[in-house]
Order: sequence, then structure tokens, then C-alpha cells
Amino acid sequence: MIYRILRAYFRLALKVFYRSIEVEGLASVPATGPVIFAPNHANGLLDPMFIALAVERPVWLTAKSTLAQHPLVGWLMRAGNVVALHRTQDAGQGADPRANLAALATLGERLKAGRAVIIFPEGQSHNDPGLRPFKRGVARLAYDHVADGNAGGLRIVPVGMWFEDKDGFRSRALVRFGPPIDVGAWRAARPDAPAQALTADLQAAVDGAAVTFADRREALMLAYAAEIAETRGRKPAPLGAAGPRLGDRAQLVERLRRGYRLLSAAAAHELDPLVDRVADYRRQLRRMGITPAEVYLPLDRPLAARFVVREAVVGLAGLPFALWGIVTHALPAALVWLAARLLARKNDQVATSAVFSALVVFPLWYVVTTLFYWLRWSWPPALAATVLTPLCGIAALLWLDRLQAMARRAGTYLRFVRQPELQRALADEGQEILETLRAFEARLSR
Repeated sequence: MIYRILRAYFRLALKVFYRSIEVEGLASVPATGPVIFAPNHANGLLDPMFIALAVERPVWLTAKSTLAQHPLVGWLMRAGNVVALHRTQDAGQGADPRANLAALATLGERLKAGRAVIIFPEGQSHNDPGLRPFKRGVARLAYDHVADGNAGGLRIVPVGMWFEDKDGFRSRALVRFGPPIDVGAWRAARPDAPAQALTADLQAAVDGAAVTFADRREALMLAYAAEIAETRGRKPAPLGAAGPRLGDRAQLVERLRRGYRLLSAAAAHELDPLVDRVADYRRQLRRMGITPAEVYLPLDRPLAARFVVREAVVGLAGLPFALWGIVTHALPAALVWLAARLLARKNDQVATSAVFSALVVFPLWYVVTTLFYWLRWSWPPALAATVLTPLCGIAALLWLDRLQAMARRAGTYLRFVRQPELQRALADEGQEILETLRAFEARLSR
């Protein structure tokens, strides 16, 4: 029961923090039988939540044991069936590595019962552009499962998570499930292979599902280049319309990454000028608050008039609900953001800190506001306010999203109307970068 309640909360909380969460590869996830989900670990305590929300079956989570010392997180770990893993590096903070035997035994029992568990092979959350070396815990658990007579059934599902800006409020997230590894078949084909071999294969599989980079220079260059390339030199989609998917951008990044690495090895002197050019172009756009797609915004007066009318109608229609949502949620939102920033100084996880802080702040705030409504008003308006307050909070969030996008696009339009030569220069530069990227891709495909 508590697991379902927490799952419902995190589903809402993640939809609030992230503008969209895309899931790919669900068809390859076994609906029954023992499963180990093995994801990369980039976003703290939120990472297991993305998986638990993506799949329909209940999932047993794992977390480092030191988190249980936090009153709220410790209670959530117990209520949510989280298995605590004791890391060697946490021995000075109360962790007991010897207790891992019991933790692994608990996970083994869950697998024997046909359950699904999540284990992070990297062992810790981090901000590195690539994967950290995998620990052998997943392989040991899988080997023990097979050795105990469970020759078939166990699957290890590699999971890759990629974030447009993992700590950026209202950014986007991508969860990709890779093809499962059938542990029984893997062992049968490699009866003498050590656990390190399975660990190496698993790391390669997770690397294939995730979007990883050799270093931060490569990560930034390819993110910028993909953002420019996905415009295709065409006008941006109307506000409110579905734009390019993050999954499509991930595929574009991976395609660019292959070419980038080949050129880095064979002709770095040709690649360096392009890297600098892309970085300078993206830096210039960000300084002016313009997205790469909006460089190609048509300066058409009838279109602009329709834009103004449409956005005015949308804005005015949502204004009463948005204002009530802003008034009733400004204080708790500010408290959550302050708490997230303070906590992130210790754990470097803004999104995790925000979502877990909201779990405390918002329920208490709704209790306070509900008491206020019912003590001060008669029951009809009190009931209406109680029901509408959280709904208006969501309305305010969406309204502010739209207002921000509208203001940016209107500002870009007005800038280009006043400086048409600026738009021509930016469009020409963007097109030349696109042509250069296409030329490199054509050259590498020969």
C-alpha cells in the first residue's frame, strides 16, 4: 500500500520537475520472472524512481546504507522495501561492508521469488560524462542465482538514463531499456567465465543504452551540435506543438559521436575549428536568449498577428487559475527550492533534493491551507478551494511554462524585426555549420 502511495507521489513529482520523461525499449522488459535492472547512476535517489514508474510490475529498490540515517529517507527506505547496501567507502560513516552478505541474500531471495530488483553497478551517483567502472555485485548475485539451481529465468536488463539538464527545472529526461541478458544462457555459453566477464558485458550493454561521453568537451560539443542539427534549418514548431523528441536527439548525438571520435583520431586538426565554431555559435545564441530553432523564425506579419491573438487567448483563459495557483504555491515552492539548494551543497543533487523536500513541504502546506479554508469559510467555498488549490498549482506551472516560451519567442521576433541583418548572419552561420556536419557525415559514411 505504502509503495503504491509513494509511487503515485513520485509520478506526480517527476512530472512537475521534468517537462517530459520519455521511455524507450519497454517491450524488451520481462513482465514476469526474476529481473535485475542495472542502470547508470547520474541522478541520485531519483534514478530508481524513473525505472519503478516506467514498468508496471513492483520493483525492489536498493540504496546506500548511510541514507537510512536521515529520518525521512530512512523511513521511506523501510516503507518502500528498499534494500540497504553497505559500501566500503562509507565505512567511516556507519556502513558495515560485512552486512552486504545479508543484503545480497535478501536480494537473492527476491529473485528466487520471481521479483524484480534494481542495482546500480557503478556503486554511486556522479556527474561524470561517462560510466564509472562497474562493481561486481550484479554479476555475483546472478552467478549465485544460477549456482543455486536456478539455471533459467533470470534476466539482467541494462538501463540508460540521459537528461537534457538533470538539475534544470522543467527540462527533459530519457529512460532507455536495452535488450536483456539471459543469465542462464550466458553462463551456459561461457561455463568457465569469471564474474568479471559478465560485469564487462553488462557495462558494455549499459553504455549502449545510455548516452555517454569520453569527457566534458565531447559532451558539450555533441549536445550543441545536435541541438543545431535537429533544426534542419527550418522554422520552429508553434508553441504548444510537439517538437523534436529527446530520444531522437539522443540518436542524433550518438551518430555525431561516432563521427566525432573517428575524426578526433584521424584528423583532429580538421575537427578543432568546427568544435570552436559550434561552441561560439551556441554561446552567442544563449547570450541573446535565442534557441537554435528560433534563428529561422519567419518574420511574417500575418503569422505574428495570429501568434499574438492565440497567445493572448491562451494566456487570458488560464490566467484566473494560474493566479490562484501562484498565490497559493509561491511560498512552499520557494521553501522547496531553498531547501534543495542548501541540501545540494552536500550531495550535489538538486533534482533529488527538490523532489524529496517537496514530499515534506507540500503535504504540510496543503494541510495548513485546508484548515484555513474550513475555519474561515462556509463549506461550499472551502470544499471548492480544497479541491482546486492543487489543480491550480499544476495550471500555474503550465501557464508559466507557456508564458516564458511566449516571451522568449516574442523577444526574438522583435529583435530580428529591428535587426534583420542579425537574423541573416545567424541563419547563415547555422546553415554553414549544418553543411559542415553533413559533409563530415558523408565523408565518414564512404
